[in-house]
Order: sequence, then structure tokens, then C-alpha cells
Amino acid sequence: MNRILIVFFISAILNLNFSLGPDIEFDNVKYNYGKVKVGSLINHTFNITNNGDQPLVLLKVVPSCGCSVASFTKEPIKSGGKGEITVKFNSKYKPVGLNIKTFTVFSNSKNNPHTIYLKGELL
Repeated sequence: MNRILIVFFISAILNLNFSLGPDIEFDNVKYNYGKVKVGSLINHTFNITNNGDQPLVLLKVVPSCGCSVASFTKEPIKSGGKGEITVKFNSKYKPVGLNIKTFTVFSNSKNNPHTIYLKGELL
């Protein structure tokens, strides 16, 4: 009887679906735009890959302040597929010096949410 149970459990374990689900990977999570004059418009596109085995869906990208906006791939990204998140920062009325903007990325990926960054110096 014990052998039958052991065989049953081993069979059940081997037949489990070990799905990874969607898994977002960023080419880079930080972009340094260098030194720019106050009032400059900063644009950058972050490239992403779905390293999971199920479609990745980007739900929303939330900027840290009203001076920034984001757009992103709306359709599901297949396993191994690529997508983009484009961010824009308007430095008008911002103080001179180091400036860091964050964007929180919400998706159906594991380890959700993720944060991406724009960094630079305003002159």
C-alpha cells in the first residue's frame, strides 16, 4: 500500500504544471539624462522583455509627480516578446540641481510593482 501511495505522489508531482507566469525584465531601470537647462523636456523609452511563460500585461505606470507622464505597450506581451515604457519629464519650474523622478510600473508580473528612474542635473 505504501508503494502505491509513493508512486501516486511522485506521479502527481511530475504532472504538476510548473508555470512561471509572466516575468518582466527591464533592459535598464535607471536613465541618467545628464546636465540640461531648466525648462528642457526629457524623453526616454525603457525596453522590457517578458521572460515568463505566460503573457505579460502592463496595467499602469504612475509618475512621482505631475511634471511627468508615461505611455506603455497596451496589448499583452507574449512569452519572449518585447514592449516599451516611454516616459516624459517637463523640467519647467523645477529647481536647479540634482533631480530624480520615479515611475511605478504595475503589471501582472511576479514581484510587482517595479520602479524605474530618470535622473539628471538641472542647470
